[in-house]
Amino acid sequence: MMIGSMDTVIVPPQYFGIAERFSVFAAAGFNAVLGMHLFHDFKGM
Repeated sequence: MMIGSMDTVIVPPQYFGIAERFSVFAAAGFNAVLGMHLFHDFKGM
């Protein structure tokens, strides 16, 4: 997620959308993995 936010500063303005998508997809992927991890932990209770 840190690389995605740094890319928005590093890349030229015409490619900003691509770098922003990497940042957004990284955050969505992190939330998905965290949600699955929490679901499997509470499933055994």
